[in-house]
Amino acid sequence: MLLWFVILYWAVSVAIGLWAGTRVHNTKDFAIAGRHLPFYIVTATVFAT
Repeated sequence: MLLWFVILYWAVSVAIGLWAGTRVHNTKDFAIAGRHLPFYIVTATVFAT
């Protein structure tokens, strides 16, 4: 059962990565997310790094 959970988690992570990859067109989009993030998410990412 744990193996299936790991496989499912991996598949969902890859799917999200592929979907997000279609929205990034250049380095600026990658670095600042196209300026479409709310303030609380920007704050969380600054503190996380």
